Amino acid sequence: ASATPESTLAAIKKLIGSKAPKQSRIKINLLDIAENGSTVPMTVHVESPMSEADYVKSVHLFADGNPLPDIGSFNLGPHNGKAQISVRIRLAKTQHIVAVAEMSNGETFIARRKIKITIGGCGGGRKMAKINIKPRVRVPRSVKKGDVFEVKTLVFHKMESGQRVNKKTAKKIPRNILNRFVVTYNGKEVLDAVWQPGLSANPYMAFFLVAEESGPLVFTWTDDNKETYKKQVMLKVQ
Repeated sequence: ASATPESTLAAIKKLIGSKAPKQSRIKINLLDIAENGSTVPMTVHVESPMSEADYVKSVHLFADGNPLPDIGSFNLGPHNGKAQISVRIRLAKTQHIVAVAEMSNGETFIARRKIKITIGGCGGGRKMAKINIKPRVRVPRSVKKGDVFEVKTLVFHKMESGQRVNKKTAKKIPRNILNRFVVTYNGKEVLDAVWQPGLSANPYMAFFLVAEESGPLVFTWTDDNKETYKKQVMLKVQ
């Protein structure tokens, strides 16, 4: 079984209620054709001043042809400075990607983008060596106060989707994905992302922040087995 446009609309309604999203403000950057559906890069940008009075609260991503429609939800705020996120997703077949944005004033917006998949990929990552590989984070060496800068993250995890079958037992391999990604800056939460099996193995995510004061950025990933992965970097603000 797989998601359908109808089940995708139901998943959207579950998150935003009965609101009717407008087709505006959102741009989805995505390949027209992907040879390998197991890791497809995409970027979503929402037009917004990202001010205290007018900002993007959340961005929700869906795939209407995967086994499950949800890809992830990304909670933002004025501290992000720019409403843009980049991730890598896995897609089972040719389908539409749907992005929904919730604004601080209660408005909602929606965009759809079709992508053709040559080889699908919606299981889990390949067998990985049992070693502790630290997450990777990239931020500028220094940034001026008030500037908006990009944060790039990568964590090594097979993201077992719960869809694959063990060939020996003929039973489904239990799901174990990184389901939560939280970032704090000087102790203040600046990103809260809820991830779903639609994200690819070894998930990558990039987002933006406004430079305020020098201090620690703390990144925490949590998986279904309650195992956590952490990384801290110091940001120098001039």
